[in-house]
Amino acid sequence: MSASIGSVPLRSWNRPARLTHQERNAISDSVRTSADRVIADKGATNHAVGLAVSTILQAILWDEGRVLPVSSLLSDYRGMTNA
Repeated sequence: MSASIGSVPLRSWNRPARLTHQERNAISDSVRTSADRVIADKGATNHAVGLAVSTILQAILWDEGRVLPVSSLLSDYRGMTNA
């Protein structure tokens, strides 16, 4: 799991208390299945992409100093590739 809270890796985060292995697995499972739940409820997830992009752009344009979670697909970057 490579999740982080701000710049702190989830496995190193210990405030207010360190997450147990069970709690980390529950969070991971919830994140992995969230798109399926949205599709079941709304029929699509495409609105979430627009909302995320607008939030990122607003933070940049207004220089809000926010920490936002983003990711990108790696394609042979310094020997790393997404599976």
